[in-house]
Amino acid sequence: MKNGDILPSGKFGHLPDEMGRNLQVTMTNPKTQTMLNVCRCMGLAIGLAVLTAGCGPNKPPRIPYATYQAGFQNKLVQTGPSPQTFDTLKLTEKMKWVSYSSEQGELKGVLCYPQKNRKSYRGMVYLHQGHALTQADLSAIKPFLDASYVVFLPTFRGEQGNPGTFEMFLGEVDDAVAATNWLRDQTDINSNEVFVFGHSSGGALASLLSLRDDVPMQLSGSCNGLFYDRYSGWRYIAPYDQTDTTQAIMRQFVGFGPDMKQRHLAFIGKQDAYFSYGWDILLEEAEDSPNLTIKQVKGDHFTSLDPAIRAFLKAVK
Repeated sequence: MKNGDILPSGKFGHLPDEMGRNLQVTMTNPKTQTMLNVCRCMGLAIGLAVLTAGCGPNKPPRIPYATYQAGFQNKLVQTGPSPQTFDTLKLTEKMKWVSYSSEQGELKGVLCYPQKNRKSYRGMVYLHQGHALTQADLSAIKPFLDASYVVFLPTFRGEQGNPGTFEMFLGEVDDAVAATNWLRDQTDINSNEVFVFGHSSGGALASLLSLRDDVPMQLSGSCNGLFYDRYSGWRYIAPYDQTDTTQAIMRQFVGFGPDMKQRHLAFIGKQDAYFSYGWDILLEEAEDSPNLTIKQVKGDHFTSLDPAIRAFLKAVK
C-alpha cells in the first residue's frame, strides 16, 4: 500500500480512528480533495457536509501522556530478537565496541572519538535507523566527529546479539536513557554538554526521550522520526497487537507534544513522501508544543540526514 492511500489518524492518533480523523486530516486526503473539487464545480455545498460528517470542527479532548502511562502494561504477542539481521562492522582506530548497563543487562554500543585529542569533549548519543546498527550509521556520524564530539552509538535489547526481546519503541526507550547516562558518566565527557540525535527509527526514539525528565541531555534532535500513523505500515514486524490502540499509543510521540519535558528539534526531508503527506499534522503538533521545533531540509528519507545533522550542529553551537 502506498503512503498516499493511507488516511493517517493524525494529531489525535491517541484516540480511536473514528474520533481521530478530524477535519484537517480529512481535507488533506487526495481522494477527498478530488471529491471536493467536483462538489465546488457543481455548487453542491451539501458535498462538504457529507464528507466531513462525523469529524466536526471541534478537537476531541486530548489525553495526557501521564494518563496513558498510569496502569499501562506492555503486552507482546511475540518475543525474540530484532527482525533486522546485522553484519560485522568495520571500525576505524578511533572506534571501539563497549558495553553499557540497562535493565536487560549488558548491551553493546560503539564509542567513536574525533581525530583531534582533547581533555574534555561534548557528547552525542546517536540513535541508529532501523532495528540494527549498520555501517551506514557509522558513516553518517562524520559531521559530529568533525565537530569534535565523542559519539556513542548504542544498540538496544534484542539487537546485535544483545539480551532481551525486541519491543519496538518501548523498552528501547529505556535503553536509550541508559545509554545517555552511560555517556554522560564517562570521565572525558562534559556532563553538561550531552546531546541526542536519531534518524528514522532512532529519531522516533529521540522524540520519545523528550517526554521524560530523567534523560541527562541538553537537547534532542531527529531526522524523519515523527511517525504519526501508529506505525500502520509496520504490521509485519510489530511484536504487539496493533489492534490494541493503547499499545501503539505508548510507542508514538505525535499526540503527546504538549507533555514534553525537554526540547526536541525535528528535521523533516522535503522529498520524504510519508512526511510530506502528514506535514499539516506535524505543524499542528508543533503549534501546541512549546518544546517542539520542526524544520524542513532538502532530501528524501535518507538523503536529508546529512543536512539535518549539520543543521542540528548549528543549533547547538
